[in-house]
Amino acid sequence: MEAIILRRLHFGSYIKLFLISGLCVGTILGLVLFVVSLFGVPVHVYIGSFNLWDIGAGAFALIFAPAVCAIMAAILAAVAYLPFTLIMRHLNGIKLTAEIEHTSNTEII
Repeated sequence: MEAIILRRLHFGSYIKLFLISGLCVGTILGLVLFVVSLFGVPVHVYIGSFNLWDIGAGAFALIFAPAVCAIMAAILAAVAYLPFTLIMRHLNGIKLTAEIEHTSNTEII
């Protein structure tokens, strides 16, 4: 582990971080809704005239919650990027501790 000072984060990297976070939150949310639906807690999904409840709604949440949360996180990232860059400039960066692997200039997804 090494400490770095992060002064700027490119827009694409910022979006990637939010997408991964959104997928994680969506996966946890989907799992929680699915598990509670297995125990008989009422879980409902209403999308227009499309209605699901109980285990069907839990399974739907398990499948679609990660994608929905990732899309919402990407939209939030696009809106929050400008305030983030302004705050980073004001703070003159933030100190992070991470395991860093130095790579060439090739794009890694």
